[in-house]
Amino acid sequence: MNSNITQTLAFVGIDWADQKHAWQVQTEKTQSAGTLQQDASQIQQWIKQLRQQYPDCQFVIAIETTKGPLISALLQFDDVTIYPVNPAALAAYRKALAHRGGKNDPNDAMLLCPFLKHYIDQLRPLRHDSPLTRKMASVHLANEAKKRGFFRNDAVPNG
Repeated sequence: MNSNITQTLAFVGIDWADQKHAWQVQTEKTQSAGTLQQDASQIQQWIKQLRQQYPDCQFVIAIETTKGPLISALLQFDDVTIYPVNPAALAAYRKALAHRGGKNDPNDAMLLCPFLKHYIDQLRPLRHDSPLTRKMASVHLANEAKKRGFFRNDAVPNG
């Protein structure tokens, strides 16, 4: 990876959960960590704080999911790029660094940062679906529901 690009990146690891997410941010010069509640306004406030703490940075986020409210909220920011990480890959990485201890949220958030920094070129970033892609997915889901009989005309008996 080009060192000029690396200087402008803030690597973020998020170990997500239903209600509270552990996070870690690492740059070449500094790092910070904390937790974040699953709440749209708190996510916005968190990104605003990161922008103040790490001005002129592009935030690259490693997280072990591709869906959910946190992902939807983060996809709204132009200076955030999400890189989903296969949980099995992080588990193997954690095992290779066994001296770091077992699975826990802050530890995994911390491990996701160097994992992303090392493997960013092999990972595929998530993209916000275009309106056409969302429409096509909706049509596909409706067709699948019809195939499975969820919308059968003869399902309701006649009077």
